Amino acid sequence: MASRNRRKNNNRTDITLMTLLANEATDGSRKILKEYGEPDAKDYKDLEVKLAELYFKTTDKVELEKKLSNIHPHKKWLMKYIEPVEKIVEVEKIVTAETKSNADGECPTCSLQTKTSSFSGESKMQSSSTLGIIGIVAVVGILSLSLIHIAKK
Repeated sequence: MASRNRRKNNNRTDITLMTLLANEATDGSRKILKEYGEPDAKDYKDLEVKLAELYFKTTDKVELEKKLSNIHPHKKWLMKYIEPVEKIVEVEKIVTAETKSNADGECPTCSLQTKTSSFSGESKMQSSSTLGIIGIVAVVGILSLSLIHIAKK
């Protein structure tokens, strides 16, 4: 019995947000394409693909997501039963100070730098802690923005 249900589920097609918008909010989707200077779609499938391509190539995804959510066919129902939650997330600003080095590029007072060498045998100083801090801040920032975006949905 379970294998038969599994076979039935394998024949289902995935319905994405872009599929829903292309099929149920066609006029609004076409207006958004036109607004972003994209060519008009030939059919529903082409509209779905063009919406996805627009999303992936746009730089301001938040603005596009707002426009897409305004044309969503279930917007009124969602807003009626799901109250949006706004969260204020504080972003910590980290300032790093540059240290002066001597002519060799080595800082005798800084223990956070590591030496690296290239194929030609030249050695360079590289601050691994600064890169680590920047990486952590980037991950925390992306996670915070994702949580804000999810909470707004």
